[in-house]
Formats: sequence, C-alpha cells, structure tokens
Amino acid sequence: MIWQKDYLLSGEARRLVLEHLGHGHYRLQDDDRSYDFESNLREPGLVDFVWKGRRYVARGVATDTGMQLRMDGRTWDLHEARILAVAASLEANGEVTAPMTGTILQVLVAEGDQVKRGQPLAVLSAMKMEHRLEAELDGVVVELHAKEGANVDQGDLLIRVEAET
Repeated sequence: MIWQKDYLLSGEARRLVLEHLGHGHYRLQDDDRSYDFESNLREPGLVDFVWKGRRYVARGVATDTGMQLRMDGRTWDLHEARILAVAASLEANGEVTAPMTGTILQVLVAEGDQVKRGQPLAVLSAMKMEHRLEAELDGVVVELHAKEGANVDQGDLLIRVEAET
C-alpha cells in the first residue's frame, strides 16, 4: 500500500487504497471493488493511465474538504470523511448550500415556512443521482434562492433558515 484515504463520495463513506504493483502498474481499491491500471505521473496533480485498454488523463485538485478529481469530462468531489464529520458537528448556521454542481429538481418549501431539523427543503440532481437537501435546524425559511430547473455551483447559497427563538 502506498496511499489510503477515507472519503465521502455522494454522501457515501468510502475507503480508497492505492497499491503500487511495480513497473508503472497500480491497483486502486474502493471498498469491495478493485481496479488495476498502468499509470505515469505527468506533473503534480496530473496523471495519465490506461485502464481496460483505454487511455485516460486525470487531474486532481485540492479543495477545502478533500479533493476534486476531473477526468474524461466528468468531475468527482472526494471529501475527507474526517473533515466533514468535524464540520457537521459545528453549530448549524441555517445556510443550505449546494454540496456539488447540479440542477435543482424540486423546491419543497417557501419563504416564511416553519421547518424542522432534518426536513427536506429541496432536491438536487448531480452526477446522475438525487440529493435531498435538509434543514440543519428548527426555524423559519428567511431566504429562498433555489429555483426548480436552475443550475447551481458547489457552495451556492440555496436556502437560509433562521433559528426559532
């Protein structure tokens, strides 16, 4: 083993393990799946590799919460589980932001609505999956920027809930 990280990918806890098998050959294990490939590091953060006879170029970019992997026109956000667990344990501020780039499928609340912690507020479509965005605290919806059908970027403020006093 040369590298191991625990990540959240689309909200699912994963463990990635990279092994060097020798002479440019590697194995990447993602929990119960394994991928063998040939690879060459072109420059820091940029690697090309051959998997199942096809050549790919991938770029890894560090983010505040882990890493973003860009390859073949697709993007994956790999968030370090440890960092996210600490962030989630901090006091909720009521801001619901887009966890990744995607499209708002549904807005389930209106400005002025009373909401409870864990209540679904909106549904985001990203990476061919639907992600429920939930209230972090009991309160009132005081800002609503999310609009059905709108494209959003990671980190965009969608909804703000003000805590009940």
